[in-house]
Amino acid sequence: MQTLAETSADSLWEDISDVPKTHRIDISLIVPVRNEAGNLPAVLPLIQKIPGVSEIIIVDGHSQDESIRVARSLLPQARIIVQKGLGKGEAITFGAKIAKGNYVGVLDSDGSNDPRELYSYVDLARKGFDLVKGTRYMEGGRSYDETFFRKLLIIGAQKVANTLWGSCFRDISYGMFLMKRESLLELELQSRRHDVEWELMGEAHRRGLAIVEIPSVERKRISGRSNVKIVYDGFLIAKVVFKMFFRQIMSPHSRILRPRNPLADSPA
Repeated sequence: MQTLAETSADSLWEDISDVPKTHRIDISLIVPVRNEAGNLPAVLPLIQKIPGVSEIIIVDGHSQDESIRVARSLLPQARIIVQKGLGKGEAITFGAKIAKGNYVGVLDSDGSNDPRELYSYVDLARKGFDLVKGTRYMEGGRSYDETFFRKLLIIGAQKVANTLWGSCFRDISYGMFLMKRESLLELELQSRRHDVEWELMGEAHRRGLAIVEIPSVERKRISGRSNVKIVYDGFLIAKVVFKMFFRQIMSPHSRILRPRNPLADSPA
């Protein structure tokens, strides 16, 4: 299997370089970064070729390495901002607030996400879905970067969440997604770390948004160390799962808005 570091940008895109304009939407792509200087050269050059991306927002989480310098040299046209606090969740909400596109995409900067996959995300967004989310746990998806223990924790927490929320998500914790900017801002996400995906999915489900999961292959991190802290982030995820459950019970939004299926609603 090739990694992003072993594959050139041109070869990745030779099959879809001439994407019809009718398939394009206006996307602000948010790339959270914290100490990823060693990974950015393999990731950022590919981003420019994603169909529909009109704006790239690199949100730096107070990196201690050369991440900002590397990002500026690779993508001088990108908007590079330093978030006020720390954490992926805050980076996403911070970036979404200043984004100009009608859709917001989120892509990890460690090389684990393949930017080519966003082409399929764009196609589904154009069909009317509010949120298109990657999943490693369906046919066509897998992970080369996940330990057995981490996968066990994720699947266990996910079963609890699906039971409490009345949902059937396959991969709540996966980080790459594409969402209507207006819908994302309306969720008013409070999570600041890697629990943000759980709040995102729980709140989007509660509000009846049209959500679809799409197969995704998670690659190994190219270099450096993950910013995920399993015990601490696991505790935060558990809090979010139960917070979303009680919010469903107490809020007037709960179980009133039924999720839309744009494919089922469209005329034959």
